[in-house]
Amino acid sequence: MNLKTAKLADVAKAAGVSTSLVSLVLSGKGSNRCSEETEARIKAAALELGYRANRLARSLKEQQTRTIGLLSIEVATSPYAGELLMAAQRSARSHDYDLFFVEVENNAKSIGEALELMAEHQVVGVLIAAFFHHEIELPERLPSNLVFANCFGSRGDYPTYVPAETASFMQSLKMLGISGHQNVAVIMEELPWPAAVARTETFKQAAQQFEWVDSARRMHFYADVNSNQGYEAAMKIMLEDPSVTAIACYNDRVAMGVYQALNELRISIPSQVSVVAFDDLELISGGLRPGLTTVRLPHYQMGREAVERLIRICEERDEETQKLVEIRGELVVRDSVSVPRPATESPFEASFSAPLQEKEEK
Repeated sequence: MNLKTAKLADVAKAAGVSTSLVSLVLSGKGSNRCSEETEARIKAAALELGYRANRLARSLKEQQTRTIGLLSIEVATSPYAGELLMAAQRSARSHDYDLFFVEVENNAKSIGEALELMAEHQVVGVLIAAFFHHEIELPERLPSNLVFANCFGSRGDYPTYVPAETASFMQSLKMLGISGHQNVAVIMEELPWPAAVARTETFKQAAQQFEWVDSARRMHFYADVNSNQGYEAAMKIMLEDPSVTAIACYNDRVAMGVYQALNELRISIPSQVSVVAFDDLELISGGLRPGLTTVRLPHYQMGREAVERLIRICEERDEETQKLVEIRGELVVRDSVSVPRPATESPFEASFSAPLQEKEEK
């Protein structure tokens, strides 16, 4: 294994320029010193050779580190938000910054202790990120360079990057409306998390826009919704309200339970009942059959944009005035939505008539 470290001279030779110009470009001071083409060639050569600046020498010269802190609230331990951490790390590296990672609990004491640890390591800025969209309890003392991703602080006015809950969920609900569904039920989280509140209001807006029948009666709320609640709710919906032709789910875990219930009832997806959800958790949405139409949470985009903003703030070149940035998730269309079955047809008729017909033919 070759462990030789590339030097400025190596990059200069590969790019066909002087060592001093390489130094200026890679330190972010190459503006107006060379053409964009030359700057791109230098950066490409540095990347290909694996060049990394001498951090100790640079820190002594600039009298600060090139390290940003990432304070994580279950980001690393959750299957949902791993892309946020990946994006943060990649963005930091692309600007020649290191990432100092600390996992904490969502309380002021744990967060305060982590911030003190980061201060001891002389981080130049801090990103606080969470695995789901909610408020973070902040301690009294906070760093001046602070950004939030997928969460927001209990006080202060800091740059905050969160999912655009309404615009995101509306995408999947519109699929049901455009497909012609009139009898739509929803299974929703009843706890007042920002996502639950926004998605509930979004369902109401969609119901009004598409003139869905009995929409208020067809809203089913559960605390801490998961696959068990999805199964229970779908059973209740279809046995008590069989005219329903589509079920919208708070998240993919709920949808998994809905699939199980409909399968037991021998109700076909999507020909008898269409299903949409939110999250695009690959362990679930990618494994269900038929594939689940859902909305992918913008974890990667939140992580990337939050770190980019934090670095601009640390380098005193942030000109953006917007504090709250909402990022819309991507609609992932699979095979769980179709036009509604005929109004005169029960969801149980098609599923049970086929076996009976086969028996009669025999």
